[in-house]
Amino acid sequence: MSTAKITAFIPTYNRAKYLRQCLRALGQQDLPSSELDIVISDNASEDETPEVVEEFSSLVSRYSRNERNLGLCANFNRVLDLCQTELVVLLPDDMLVVPGFLRRARDVLYGDEGATVYATAALVTNPSIHAPQAQVFTPFLMAPSELWSTRLEVWGYEPWAAACAFRPPIYNGAAAFRLSFLSEAMPWPEEYVSNADRLMYFEAGRRGHVLFDPWVGAHAIFDGHNYGANMDMRRIRSEYREVSQIIIDQANKDGIDILGYWKRNIKNYSRRDQKEILTTAKFGLPKEAYARTFGGFKDFTVERPGGRLDRWHVPPSVARVLRALRS
Repeated sequence: MSTAKITAFIPTYNRAKYLRQCLRALGQQDLPSSELDIVISDNASEDETPEVVEEFSSLVSRYSRNERNLGLCANFNRVLDLCQTELVVLLPDDMLVVPGFLRRARDVLYGDEGATVYATAALVTNPSIHAPQAQVFTPFLMAPSELWSTRLEVWGYEPWAAACAFRPPIYNGAAAFRLSFLSEAMPWPEEYVSNADRLMYFEAGRRGHVLFDPWVGAHAIFDGHNYGANMDMRRIRSEYREVSQIIIDQANKDGIDILGYWKRNIKNYSRRDQKEILTTAKFGLPKEAYARTFGGFKDFTVERPGGRLDRWHVPPSVARVLRALRS
């Protein structure tokens, strides 16, 4: 094991301008270099990525360049070969971690050996549309009035599996994992390129418990450059439903009835959460299973996952930090 206590692992490909912002944000973390490794896996980029890495040579611990493009999943899987610390953040190159995130993740996970993952909310913005909108991405159950509390949520298997069945409950980059868990839950299957991470999040709840901190620890830009935004929707939906079924079947083997959980509990959710649950459930379930589980509840317009949802308030202090990191 390395002497560093946590690693930021960054898979990247042809997104030099985003990588520069990502590294700039990492440079503002309140951890000394002896406690932080920054490892980059370059998937044979053809832009100025090597030059950007050189700009941050004093910050980056290791830069590995693949001889050819291995594909998105295979590049993420390189975390198992390149990282040596007990705690790892899988950090997409277009994500910014807010100052204090890595220290908080390290301290919380070292204080709870039964936890497989520590996660926070993520601010997701889309500046490419006429009226830029922001969404705070959290697991279900997070009411707006609770979002800025200081309470650390501990998620057990049943509610976590229920959330994973319908959408990724964590935004990539806003979470830190134990490497021992990643060694069991990876490699990501390449046949589910748009949903492989959802299987990993599900396994986190199966193999331990998940710690969720209700604050914004990372910022993502969703402006069309993202991998999923450029995939064929038919393929995304096919993968989405297959992964949903894998999760539902495995939970059933473990004695957890996910569809039964939602049938019993959806009435206890806020209208805002019900809208998101029904939208993602319709996308991820066959029509019969959807009707059998949610029949009688008000239907909502189906929106593409990752599209605009209800706005959440972002405290001015957080907004100022994120603007500064992007400048």
